[in-house]
Amino acid sequence: MTDPYLPDEYDTPLPHAPNRAPVSDKSRLVAVALGFVTGVFGGHRYYAGKIRTGLLMTFTFGGLGVWWLIDMIILLSGEFRDSDGRKIQDWAPSDFAQANHLSQEQVAQLQRDVERLQHELMDVHERIDFHERLLQQGRQ
Repeated sequence: MTDPYLPDEYDTPLPHAPNRAPVSDKSRLVAVALGFVTGVFGGHRYYAGKIRTGLLMTFTFGGLGVWWLIDMIILLSGEFRDSDGRKIQDWAPSDFAQANHLSQEQVAQLQRDVERLQHELMDVHERIDFHERLLQQGRQ
């Protein structure tokens, strides 16, 4: 039945939409892990290719934690998008490896690199904390 108030093109059936919108080749597991470990510094945004907003997060400490919290909710819900606008939805690193044609050795190297970055970030955090305490003592 046609509606007399709508133009004819609204009566034609919609073209078949694909079952799934384009999905990023990035792993949601990696993005969430980076978000928890380096989130206030924008690590998950750098991973997603969003360099500018990653820098903003770095300099604002994740919007004093608010921006980071919002990003983590969006990441966990599967609605976070990469720099190309594709949703980062697939959890499994194997999906990530298959999408990027990576061998098990390359995946292991990536895991070692992430662990190294975690240690470096912890070292930077300790240094900043130490210098803050020195500054505080100097003021007293």
